[in-house]
Amino acid sequence: ASDKFLQNTSGGVLSWADAGGGKLLQVVNVSSNTNAATSNTAWTDTGISLAITPSATSSKVLVMVNGSIAGKETTYSAGCAVMRGTTPIGGGSAGRYADGACVDHWAATLNNYHKAHWSFNFLDTPNTTSATTYKIVFASGYASGDGGYAYFNRNQADDDHFDDLATITLMEIGA
Repeated sequence: ASDKFLQNTSGGVLSWADAGGGKLLQVVNVSSNTNAATSNTAWTDTGISLAITPSATSSKVLVMVNGSIAGKETTYSAGCAVMRGTTPIGGGSAGRYADGACVDHWAATLNNYHKAHWSFNFLDTPNTTSATTYKIVFASGYASGDGGYAYFNRNQADDDHFDDLATITLMEIGA
């Protein structure tokens, strides 16, 4: 039966038992080769988002995201994050990108190019049965006047040779 699982008792005897929590209730996914550039030091929307409607307030949502971020300048940093609505999730606890799910930092000589692939997994507790949207955002570590630009899902030249595919996969996990 679909509501049972095979368990091994302490005596080594196999028996069927009622299934408990942790059931995978739904999976949604989006892939996009949308790309963007910013010199903004605040989170900038990439245009890639996905919604899921949890079936119970006790459900958790496993958020899995990947993409790439690139930059070009002397000493440079850029960051990516995932937001539930307008709230960054899964971020660090200190630093400029305290709310970021991913931070890439590098030092390079002038006009060198760097591109980093990143992935992010986070078990979120949205505590709602309303449609909940998750989106990818990114930011430059330095404003354009300081030479800072961040490039999401593409290379600095935007010459169509190195565009990437970003994905968001959301899985509702039942209690």
